[in-house]
Amino acid sequence: MPKTIFVRKPVTLAEVKNGIEECKRLFGSKGADYYVAEELQLSNQEWERLTESLLDDRYCFHQFSEKNHPETEEGTPCIRVTCPSSEIALIIDTQGYDYARYVGIEEANNSSEIEEEDEPMYEEDREDSSEIDEGIVQDALMGMLYGDWGVEDSALEGCRVRTFEDAGVMTYNKGVVVSLPDGSEFQITIVQSR
Repeated sequence: MPKTIFVRKPVTLAEVKNGIEECKRLFGSKGADYYVAEELQLSNQEWERLTESLLDDRYCFHQFSEKNHPETEEGTPCIRVTCPSSEIALIIDTQGYDYARYVGIEEANNSSEIEEEDEPMYEEDREDSSEIDEGIVQDALMGMLYGDWGVEDSALEGCRVRTFEDAGVMTYNKGVVVSLPDGSEFQITIVQSR
């Protein structure tokens, strides 16, 4: 079970880090058990806004709190918040509030604790799932957008497409999750540039 040291009502990420170090120094604490009930991937700008003002009410935390995830023998239900440019993940326990009431940092060795899909039984299945990567998905989408081919003639044949909201991805961005028959999944974020 993953553990983290939670800091109560920190304002910034720096306060979380300082609070964790202080707790370790004073008490030698290893932290409290938690489980990841939901994941939230933020853009770099959203991450910066969050980590500079953790006490602000946020709609994503309101949504999480309304779901009232149960406390289990695994620990406290939390949101795992990540950002592509960050080497850490925040573990947030809202305690039913609309802000990050308790915040911890996921240790590097805890990332394997998040439920993963079962490994393929046969080697040939493993090879098939690694054939499609981001570049292939990008090329397939470009070909479809330019009218060069349809989805049935691309690497995306048989895919399932859901909006971030329908897939349960907690983010402020709009986008879609593309799930392929081999179990691989790709997220496409839609951001207006002009």
